[in-house]
Amino acid sequence: MYIHHDAQLNWLEIAAAALIPVLLLGAFFLQTSTASTATTAGAVTQSRRLPAGWLVATGAGVLVVLLAFRAAAAHSLISTVSDFFDSAMVLSLLLLLAWAYYRITRQLRSFAPFLLPMVAILMIVGLLLSFTAERHFHDDNPWTMIHVVSVLLGLACFAVGCVAGAVYLLSQAQLRRRGRGGWTFPGLPPLDRLERFTRHSIVLGFPLLTLAAISGIFRAVEDPRALGHQWYFSPKVLLTFVAWLVYASLLHVKLAPALRGSRCAWLSVLGFALLLTVLIAANWMPHG
Repeated sequence: MYIHHDAQLNWLEIAAAALIPVLLLGAFFLQTSTASTATTAGAVTQSRRLPAGWLVATGAGVLVVLLAFRAAAAHSLISTVSDFFDSAMVLSLLLLLAWAYYRITRQLRSFAPFLLPMVAILMIVGLLLSFTAERHFHDDNPWTMIHVVSVLLGLACFAVGCVAGAVYLLSQAQLRRRGRGGWTFPGLPPLDRLERFTRHSIVLGFPLLTLAAISGIFRAVEDPRALGHQWYFSPKVLLTFVAWLVYASLLHVKLAPALRGSRCAWLSVLGFALLLTVLIAANWMPHG
């Protein structure tokens, strides 16, 4: 059984979905566009904090209204995880909740704005995938629902870890060119805190990724037609396995000093890039 609502978005939904990344990217640039030579960086940041916050609040509001509209049109709350576009919106909402949480924490407040470009990327990917309208998820199969929910929660953890890894690399590069001028992001968290935060995100996401893989296998074994008879050779399965190995290695960073620092950051970015590729590739997998 499929959730029956139009896979193709109408023009109003497209406009709303396209507006969200514009608002969030605008907020990001407002929060981070402080010149390295500015002597009043604190005042500049304070003056831009209010409009940036309003942009994020507006984007989040549009996102919630769009999700509610889609659910009402389908007459089911399950529609919020019924296809890739809706799932991308739910994932974006989870990351915006994380943004709000980090904004009120003292130690990671300067990290929060960097979640906004990630949300924008996910919304753009979801919008592009919606145009293909290739895939809808079965809502009457428990393995499918366990798989989709664990994927969304795991992706939220890994997306935060990816952003933390990217900020680590940015902060490291900024420290190396200190005194040489150029674009800077003042007040970034220390490298050791970012590395620890990346590991914590992976520790939270890895069990969810494992659960997603197990439930996906059970679903494929139960009904091979849903994913194709040779599903175990599909790019989705192979890339998921590679990503699982990447994150499994990062669980042992404390025992493997060679994986610490920038290597940990790069691997967290690579792992999420692989999972995002899996999400895109899955859109064109055969299904019953």
